[in-house]
Amino acid sequence: MADPNEKVDDKTKEPVLINFPLDLYGPGNDKSIVFNFYKYEKPDPMKKELKEPLGSIALPIPPQLSQNDSLEYSDFEGGWIARASGSTVDSAKKLYNKFINGDEESIGQDLLSNTGALISQTGMSVAESLLGDEFNYFASQMGGTTLNPHVGSIFNKVGLRSYEFGYVFIARNQKESDIIKDIIYHLKYFSHPSTNGGSSFFYHPEVVTFSFTPQKINKYLFVPNICGITGINVAYNNSTTPTFFEDTGAPVEIVLSIQVKELTYETKESLERYRKIPDGTVEIGEIEEVPE
Repeated sequence: MADPNEKVDDKTKEPVLINFPLDLYGPGNDKSIVFNFYKYEKPDPMKKELKEPLGSIALPIPPQLSQNDSLEYSDFEGGWIARASGSTVDSAKKLYNKFINGDEESIGQDLLSNTGALISQTGMSVAESLLGDEFNYFASQMGGTTLNPHVGSIFNKVGLRSYEFGYVFIARNQKESDIIKDIIYHLKYFSHPSTNGGSSFFYHPEVVTFSFTPQKINKYLFVPNICGITGINVAYNNSTTPTFFEDTGAPVEIVLSIQVKELTYETKESLERYRKIPDGTVEIGEIEEVPE
């Protein structure tokens, strides 16, 4: 296989195409997961239209395929805002809206007209802040009460999704041993940064997307965002007794784990792409052999 270093900026050359096993697209077996690698483009790597991939690796769809969305909420104490009267809260809301909208002229007037109400409702909060636990102890001893902190939870952020794909590769011949070696090499190559001949800076590694074939099954699985590879774990001869091919010395069994992480978060708007997946059976071109 040609060195991918020669392919990065030369559009006249064919991208790296690898599939395992060799009969991945044999009779009765047309389902696969295809990893496509693209050059990182600044300043926006999440652009919708990507150029031609630098390389593609097609593998069987792994078991226990899952996508987990995480949304983070943070606990907070409402304090004086939660205890304030409705009119005071309304006044605070009006001031906030004028502030974020840049309406500076009337903010001063509103502050003057609402100062009394705001101060009366914040007095207890000031005392609570200055005295801390001592204030609560005093209130408890004198009146048998404790301030209600009005604990609640507010939305904070959307987590970036991660995926892990696990494989056990068992080569049936030397050619498949060479293909496994190429898969591992190119996964590492595309996932690592470059120094561009220097040592002071890292240049961003390639980004990756993955999809499933045939096209029609994507509609019932999921569509990931653009990802970066965060981990590649390779275990050689994972069984109890290490076994090698007599003629080549290649290990018979290799366990591969690939971890990827999305580079952008999901929103209601971005989820609309799920509705646009076609029902057709257009497939990525079948890859029969590793290019020489």
